Amino acid sequence: MIDLYADVFEGIGQLSGVCKLKLKEGAVPTIQPPKRVPFASEKRLKAELDRLEQMKIIEKVTKPTDWVNSAVIMEKANGNLRICLDPVDLNKNLKRPHYPIPTFESIAQRCAGAKIFSKLDATNGFSSMMLDDETSDLTTFNTIYGRYISKRYPFVLNSAQDYFQRKMEETFENLNLGLIVDDIVICGADDSEHDERLKAALECARDKNVKFNREKCVFGAESIPYFGHLLTSEGIKSDPEKTRAITEMPPPENSEQLQKLLG
Repeated sequence: MIDLYADVFEGIGQLSGVCKLKLKEGAVPTIQPPKRVPFASEKRLKAELDRLEQMKIIEKVTKPTDWVNSAVIMEKANGNLRICLDPVDLNKNLKRPHYPIPTFESIAQRCAGAKIFSKLDATNGFSSMMLDDETSDLTTFNTIYGRYISKRYPFVLNSAQDYFQRKMEETFENLNLGLIVDDIVICGADDSEHDERLKAALECARDKNVKFNREKCVFGAESIPYFGHLLTSEGIKSDPEKTRAITEMPPPENSEQLQKLLG
């Protein structure tokens, strides 16, 4: 079935509508200068800015903007650079919608009695939300190559989870699944029920332009890791990967080690 929906696992999605952020009353804009970049990294920075601009994730601007944020430049393991908005002042002045995020327990209850599980992980989930023009201007950030705005929702804004949870719930409304932000759980009492629900979710994703990271997804398993636990056909269990440090800890051999263990 998964191969029939290969397009759902390619590229970055785009959810319907736009997000409009609101400032608190009395918010005072701040202007941050571009952060210094080592000379050896300047060409890589320009290449990454060009790549993001080509993908229409950011856009270069020359017009005046009230807010100008810093940008954090980090080197990834593969040697490429990651550019992150650094909205310290902006975050302090944004109104949050405080949309409720489901708990793990509520998702586990939906899966009670299930025998087969799948997990879908949204690719660059927050980036699938578009910003309106005024909000894009708020995200202006400074670099040694000029100012840029974000056309898609930066994950570092303090209301990112609120908006994305609401958008995802609206997108997959009326489907039999559970989701916490960018992690979707699909389960069934048997293969037939599970496959029917998984197909419905993938059809919806294709229709609403939601994209998943295939490497992080799990399909048709008897158990799946989910927020530090395992959802299994036998109920909820601890995730061995999260408890390995404790289970493999050698027993104390003297009173000093015992005291250290007990804190």
